[in-house]
Amino acid sequence: MLITLRDWWKTGVNDIGTPRPDTISPIPEGIALLEAERIAREREPGDGSPQKSVVEQIERALAGQ
Repeated sequence: MLITLRDWWKTGVNDIGTPRPDTISPIPEGIALLEAERIAREREPGDGSPQKSVVEQIERALAGQ
């Protein structure tokens, strides 16, 4: 299941399947999930410490199996 999730995250698109012109999300639809994640992380408040991406976290979990 983790492999499927990782592969989907690498190739998937930020799209819920229904156009939402009224959305308040600052993340545009129709872009790669990797890009959407990058944008979201840039906008997160924090102390500047590095964060692992979703793919990195999944791969770490897979390595521990």
